[in-house]
Amino acid sequence: MPPYIKVSPAIPGALENLISPGGCIRLSPYVETAQARTVFGASVDSKHRVRSWETILQKHRGTLDAAASRWVQHIFYDQGSPTDGIYTGKDQSLLHAALIAHASYAIPQTQIVLLDLLRSRRLPAKMDLFVYGEDAGVQAVAVLDFLEALGEVCQLYGQEQPFSSARIHATLPNQASQDINRCFFEAYCEAIIDRRNPENRDQQLPDIVWESASLSQAHLSHLS
Repeated sequence: MPPYIKVSPAIPGALENLISPGGCIRLSPYVETAQARTVFGASVDSKHRVRSWETILQKHRGTLDAAASRWVQHIFYDQGSPTDGIYTGKDQSLLHAALIAHASYAIPQTQIVLLDLLRSRRLPAKMDLFVYGEDAGVQAVAVLDFLEALGEVCQLYGQEQPFSSARIHATLPNQASQDINRCFFEAYCEAIIDRRNPENRDQQLPDIVWESASLSQAHLSHLS
């Protein structure tokens, strides 16, 4: 049986307030920064986030409107899949919409599950995760963002980092989907390093292995 993370009773509640204040899901500043870099090619000023976002949205209003319209067309009129095939195509508006949508609901959902595991003391201290799909990079960011938030809360309560190591094996069905997911993941990692306190800047990020393969091939590779 693997060792599970053990934290003081106050930490899960404080962590919930951080990732879903008032019971409302939210994205962390790190995820928002990664979205801005990946979708708009823009940088968010961490010291003036609201003003910076207002400038970015005003400058890229056309890109955002096109993405929203394309997503509505794809989901409600074309009856398209919310994931399959999006990241392999050349429709930039649909690609931007998918990244915004998937990060906005998949990341909070995954983090609530991880929080429940932490509360029940079923979250392993050493993680070896296998993630498959066209949005595997988004799911990898969800895990990394949760661990980052957990580390911040533990530091606030004077507790050492409770997890020993994390390794993520992200497998995507093709190279095109891997490229955009990897771009999003790397933008997130840059955002973490930029905003970390000096004493935490050298803290190691979880290892991640990228692969393009079918689900059956990826499963066999992971088992071996």
